[in-house]
Amino acid sequence: MKNKINELFIDAIKNIYNNSDEKNKIITIMEVKKILAIIDKSIPNADSLKRNLINAIGINRVEITNAKKITKHFVISDLDILENIENDMEIINYLPPFIEKINYMISKLNNGLYKEVSLKMLIYGKPGTGKTTLIKYISKKTGLPLYYVKSANVISSFLGDTQKNFEKLKKDIEKVDGKGIVLIDEIDSILGDRNTATNDEYRKIIGAFNIMLDSIKKNAIVISITNNVKLIDSAITRRFNVKLELDYVTKEEFEKALINKLKQNNIMFDKITISKIIKLIEAKNVHNLNYSVIDSIVEDNLFFDNNIYSSLFANTFDFKFNYDNLKSDTKKLESIGFNTTDISKILDLDRRTVKNKIESNEIYEK
Repeated sequence: MKNKINELFIDAIKNIYNNSDEKNKIITIMEVKKILAIIDKSIPNADSLKRNLINAIGINRVEITNAKKITKHFVISDLDILENIENDMEIINYLPPFIEKINYMISKLNNGLYKEVSLKMLIYGKPGTGKTTLIKYISKKTGLPLYYVKSANVISSFLGDTQKNFEKLKKDIEKVDGKGIVLIDEIDSILGDRNTATNDEYRKIIGAFNIMLDSIKKNAIVISITNNVKLIDSAITRRFNVKLELDYVTKEEFEKALINKLKQNNIMFDKITISKIIKLIEAKNVHNLNYSVIDSIVEDNLFFDNNIYSSLFANTFDFKFNYDNLKSDTKKLESIGFNTTDISKILDLDRRTVKNKIESNEIYEK
């Protein structure tokens, strides 16, 4: 009789497992893990019994090992304000130089620190400095999905509705319950500009947001992004327990990221020429080095077969190549320090043509 009951029990679990969708299969695996833990505690030397149980149900041992991690990727659909977004990060290119500190923070998150003290992070800095990439990196390394706050879901033209939406946002964050990362992008567009908004409604919005953020005591990861932290009221920035500035990309970071992305896309390049252009950019004190420029260079080459050197030059200097008058371009490049070899690569001309244009007596005005 006891054996018959065991067989029926195993058959029941097997039927549930085999007839379940992916999510319910994982739930079944987690329940089997609990059973295996009970067997471990109550029956000595039970390894063979556990193996038999796993084999009888038809569950792969690897699935049991990975089930706990997989459950992190469940997406919560019953949300008013938040929307799940796909983390499309496959290859990591644009990470800050202090990534070791970020990795330390991630290790703390993976050990459950946010269950005791919520992480409320504000990342700010110029566009194209890797803010969104950093959040995707944190999501990837923690295995937690991203939930995005769309400003259109929060801001309302009706008096008082924006404050009510913050209450909905709080409930959404509670539903996520630490099983995801809440991303508030362009937080300044949601809260408004403190330099121009001085009316009572603005102050109510600020107050409602502060109350919402203060109420999130534990079991939550909330990260906000802004390109201009000066637009945000200081009463709000104080509410974030971690503040991180990504305000510029160094010459070394830019060059490394550009070369990595060119390699990933199988685009031919000459490192010396790239280094020389970037060095000149730095010498001329041009503050246009950012990761958006790299994306533009690569995409212009992939879609339109544009020269990567001229794209790099055009995207960082206020310089437009005049392909109808290459003599002008050639002499301008020479005047700022490029030699014949450099110019031939930048303009896709042979060296003899470049030399002839440089030696031409035609008057050139800078």
